[in-house]
Amino acid sequence: MGSVREGAARSRRRDMATVGVHHHGLLILPEVFDRSVRDMPLRPLSKRYAAILAAVLLPMPLAALFLGFFAIPGHRVHDPFAHGLLEGFCALVALVLVYVLRQEWLDSGNRRLGVMAHGFLIYGILNLLHAIAPHGSHGFVFLHSIAGLAGAIVFWASVMDFPPVMNSLAPSDAQARRITAAVAAGALALGVLGHGISENISLLSEDGSFSIAALAINVLAAGFFFMTGLSFLSDFRRCREPILFILALGMFVFTETYAMFSI
Repeated sequence: MGSVREGAARSRRRDMATVGVHHHGLLILPEVFDRSVRDMPLRPLSKRYAAILAAVLLPMPLAALFLGFFAIPGHRVHDPFAHGLLEGFCALVALVLVYVLRQEWLDSGNRRLGVMAHGFLIYGILNLLHAIAPHGSHGFVFLHSIAGLAGAIVFWASVMDFPPVMNSLAPSDAQARRITAAVAAGALALGVLGHGISENISLLSEDGSFSIAALAINVLAAGFFFMTGLSFLSDFRRCREPILFILALGMFVFTETYAMFSI
């Protein structure tokens, strides 16, 4: 009897030691991001999760329509300081996710995690520049729009299939640092140069409304976010891992945000 208890204790210690190696969170991601999920049957979305989708996604467009057409038609309620704080907070959250996803990429070698981590890195840097840009300027609008478009394209790329041999290559720390530094430098360059050239792009009309160019960028970003959300939702319906539902929900919220940016 004692030997059985000792064996069980040793097994628990081994399990704890194994978990201790992966101490950066989201342990399940490498498994649920495996493309073998696509071989599983697509099951219907349960009523509970459908209700969550509706509860999170419906209030935003309904509130926007009410404010835009009934409460304050033709006016914008926009405090520059509050907006800057909110966008800065969102950027910092994105940069925290970079650390978590990047570490899981290093631990598992799953290429999709690496792509998604760098998508959040691009979005976080550009959105931070947007938060500190002069409110209501062409650069302010450009940085918000390009942050969404660049992030959405990379997120969409993260849900695409990779060849198995590519997906199983775990990078070294040095390789990961070089890739991350290159992506961060590219995002900074895009933000700085974009802020400079945006004054020559007609993003704002004389009355302060958004131009066709600004609308097109935001609609395109919303489209990529929506396709990514659908992919995560399909994966969730196959394997029932809640983290995939949360990722899908986040992508759909981004879809609404960028689709309604001009309202």
